[in-house]
Amino acid sequence: MYLLYSTLLALTLLLSMPYWAFQMLRHGKYHKGLSERFGKVPSRIVSQPFRPAIWIHAVSVGEVLAISGVVELLRSNFPHYRIVVSTTTDTSQCLARQRFGEANVFYFPLDFGFAILPYLRLLRPVLVVIAETEFWPNFLRLAHESGARIAIVNARISDRSLPGYRLFSRVFKRILNQVDLFLTQTSEDVRRLHAIGAPGDRVHKSGNLKFEVSLPPPNPIVGSLRSALQQAGAGPVFV
Repeated sequence: MYLLYSTLLALTLLLSMPYWAFQMLRHGKYHKGLSERFGKVPSRIVSQPFRPAIWIHAVSVGEVLAISGVVELLRSNFPHYRIVVSTTTDTSQCLARQRFGEANVFYFPLDFGFAILPYLRLLRPVLVVIAETEFWPNFLRLAHESGARIAIVNARISDRSLPGYRLFSRVFKRILNQVDLFLTQTSEDVRRLHAIGAPGDRVHKSGNLKFEVSLPPPNPIVGSLRSALQQAGAGPVFV
């Protein structure tokens, strides 16, 4: 199964190469961290003294914000472990480096063994924490085989993705069996994970981590704008 998946993924990447090249040349997208995505561990990660690691993956800005509290709790409760964070998008990479330090943040590798294994061999994670629903088959398998425990936090199965998961539920059951713990946003997500093959005793509702994010103090301009709108009788206002 994994060989077939890797072959299809490689073919998809190869056939879509003109699109990615256009995006890089025309819009400047995706070229940042390209070597990291293909398995070259950056020197800022390599140069740090070795400590067993906890690897947290957050795709985009929303997930980086959501796992910020988790990172702080892990740092305070497990100071002898190194906490590293991977992201996928450029904006989330910038935010993660600001919050967690450049020496602890890198781009998530492509889901090929040659790209994933250098990170696993260097970091030797004892725990992998994945935000929401990043079910990358090769990554989950290799992380599991390396001896790391795997947790999915803030897990959700959207209305749009559910039919596809159900269609390949036999395949996903094998993939999800690599995960030791699922912490979902809602009771409905618990039901949906059970439906697509997640082991029943490993799935628990914990709520939405994004509700735990501390909001910044209100900007003074917000009050001024609200007052001006009220005085002018303007509205409704859509954001």
